[in-house]
Amino acid sequence: MRPIIVGTDQHDISKEWTESEATRLFQLKANNLKSCGVDFLMLELLRDCDYVIWASKAAIETNLPVWI
Repeated sequence: MRPIIVGTDQHDISKEWTESEATRLFQLKANNLKSCGVDFLMLELLRDCDYVIWASKAAIETNLPVWI
């Protein structure tokens, strides 16, 4: 969810979403993918523990199969 610093593989930790904002964004993304007709949601390469939890909850709430 965080942007990458140009020319590196490091996240720009100066950009931080609150739990409510990150949850809203994850729900928006997951529900948009569902409305587009995807068969399942796959979560990978999530590095921030809090974001993993919030993204997983948003994905599970779609009632689609979720691969983590």
